[in-house]
Amino acid sequence: MRLLSFVLLALTQFAPWLALAENSTVGPFRVVTADLRPFSIENQPAAPGLIVELVDAIGAKVGQSVQVEFYPWARAVALAQAGPRVTVIPLTRTAEREAHFQWLVRLYQQQYVFITRADKPPISSIDEARKIKRIAVLRGSPTLDFALNDHFRRANFFEDTSVEIGFRDLDAGIVDAYYGGKAISIDTLRATGRQLADYHFGATLGGGDIWLAASGGFSESDIAALRAAFDALVKDGTYARLLNKYKL
Repeated sequence: MRLLSFVLLALTQFAPWLALAENSTVGPFRVVTADLRPFSIENQPAAPGLIVELVDAIGAKVGQSVQVEFYPWARAVALAQAGPRVTVIPLTRTAEREAHFQWLVRLYQQQYVFITRADKPPISSIDEARKIKRIAVLRGSPTLDFALNDHFRRANFFEDTSVEIGFRDLDAGIVDAYYGGKAISIDTLRATGRQLADYHFGATLGGGDIWLAASGGFSESDIAALRAAFDALVKDGTYARLLNKYKL
C-alpha cells in the first residue's frame, strides 16, 4: 500500500513534465541575445523585452521552456553560427546574412537612423551623412554593411560593443553621430536617463525585419510549428498586448 501511494505521489509530481513532453512539437533549443531594449532587456524579469517575451510565449506553445542567455551582440551572433539549434534574437534579415541562417519566425520590423547631439546640426540626408567623419555603430549589427553598400568610407566608422557605449562616445564627442536601430536607440536613451530632446533623429538608411534565427538544426516541421505558434499569438491578441506594453 505504501509503495502504491509513493508511485501515485511521484506520478502526480511529474505529471506536468510528462504532459509537457507529450505536447512538445519542437525539440529543445538555446536562445542567445544582447541587451537591446526594448526587444531584449537584461536583468529585468518583469519586462525582459518584446522579442524575449514573444519567444518565451512561442516556446510555451511548442512545449519548450525558453531560457534566454545574454552576451555582447557580436558574440551572440557568433554563438548562433557556431552550433545547431542555437537561436539568436533580434536578428535583422539582410542579404549578407541570408545564406548563413535559418529564418525561423518574423517578429518585428525596424528602421536604422543617424543620430546626433541637439547642439549639432541634424543629418537630414544620406549625402550629409557621408560627410560625417566619425560614426559609431553596434559591433555585429547590419548597419556597417548598409553604410558600406551605400558608398560610405569604412575608416569613418567606430564599432562599439553596446548601444549605450555608442551614446557615451557620442556624448563625449569621440564620435559625431550614432547610426543604429531607431526603436533600440530611443529606449536606450530613456533607460539611461537621457532626454530625447537632447538628440536629433535624422536621415534613415536601411531597415528590415527582425527574426528569430539560427544557423541550422531546425526541420521544416520545426519551423512550421514555430510559425504557427507565433500566428496564434497574433490571433489571440498577445502580440498586440506586448507591443503596447513596450510602447511599440
